[in-house]
Amino acid sequence: MLNRLKLAPKFTLLLLLVFILGSGVGGWVLSRVLQQRVEAQVTAEGVILMESMQAVRRYTNQQVGPLLEATMAQMNFGPRRFPLTQPDGFLNC
Repeated sequence: MLNRLKLAPKFTLLLLLVFILGSGVGGWVLSRVLQQRVEAQVTAEGVILMESMQAVRRYTNQQVGPLLEATMAQMNFGPRRFPLTQPDGFLNC
């Protein structure tokens, strides 16, 4: 079939094949690069989130905890019991 074609159509088919293969390889490489970038970005944001959570926990333990313990020691909060039913006998739902 290719023997009957002139030089210009053969050259066009060759360029079309090179273009299709190049586009496929380029798309695959671009996909890999973007995937790696996204993974790196998600990892970096995860690290920032964990560090901020640790900072909040540290602040709560160092600053709020002692104040809360002092306040709770002054107040008498003991266990409480609440009846399950109301005085009329119906469930308290």
